[in-house]
Amino acid sequence: MSTVWAKVRKAPCKKERAEIMSMSEHAARRCQQRGIHPNIVDVVRQYGTPTDRPGNAVAYHLARNDCQLLIAQLKRQIHVLEKASKIVVVESNKGAVLTTYPDAGIERNKRSLKQQSVCCIRKNR
Repeated sequence: MSTVWAKVRKAPCKKERAEIMSMSEHAARRCQQRGIHPNIVDVVRQYGTPTDRPGNAVAYHLARNDCQLLIAQLKRQIHVLEKASKIVVVESNKGAVLTTYPDAGIERNKRSLKQQSVCCIRKNR
């Protein structure tokens, strides 16, 4: 599970992307002509398998198996995040976890929404 967290990174903003990836005018033109978004280029470079090419170049290819493995890892991470969104973690100022508990605010909000919808139904009758 820890490998998932290590591989996934926050998507860079435009300014960060420009610093991370430099692209020749030729490549930018070809991407535009072929409908390939710069985010796709970032993903292939980040997760693809590198292959040496002539002229001190490296080609990246994202194989179908690699893609399926990455999708499975991201789905697991989404599942963990959905569960984590319902939990509160209390930490000491030294960084030790003191306790954890379900976020009661979520249940309260659900009940509130149900009560509001019931009230609206009764008013419409």
